Amino acid sequence: MSAATRTPRGAARENILRTALELFYEGGVQAVGVDTISERAGVAKVTLYRHFPTKAELVSAVLEAADTGYLAAYRAAMDAAGSDPRERVAALFDGLDALAQQAGYRGCIFINAGLALADVDHPAHERVARHKDALRDLLADELRASGHPDVERAAEQLLLLVDGTLVAGALRPARHPARAAAELAIKVFD
Repeated sequence: MSAATRTPRGAARENILRTALELFYEGGVQAVGVDTISERAGVAKVTLYRHFPTKAELVSAVLEAADTGYLAAYRAAMDAAGSDPRERVAALFDGLDALAQQAGYRGCIFINAGLALADVDHPAHERVARHKDALRDLLADELRASGHPDVERAAEQLLLLVDGTLVAGALRPARHPARAAAELAIKVFD
């Protein structure tokens, strides 16, 4: 590659992360190798390893980068619904329903990665836990705003409904599991 066509260092890292996210989502973190990622990203393997010395570090970095985007999408769906906590949570499930209807939807990358990585010490498990904790905290904020008497327990219930919706949406999107989950989510507020 000539100096004129070389990708700037930061751009190469972002390109690797974006490509790895797409490939991991499509094929799974265990099935996709660094050779495929470097080839699809158009970077030499040495460049990939300069940014991410191990595949475990790459998987962890991909999940860290994805975390911001997914949480922003959840917040945006809820913010569009106004200020009523029940309506905001219902809007989150409406967004999950729309997501499950998209071509190529394969569920939650965090759930998929967590289940695929058998090594409990894999650094990606920490990223998965952080993402789920942040989502639970987002739901807890809505419960708190509604004056719910047991925010922590109810937030865990709502998170369970979200996670179940993400999985069921990948397996049975035509059944619209988010709609049923939304009905249950509203009952959590009572």
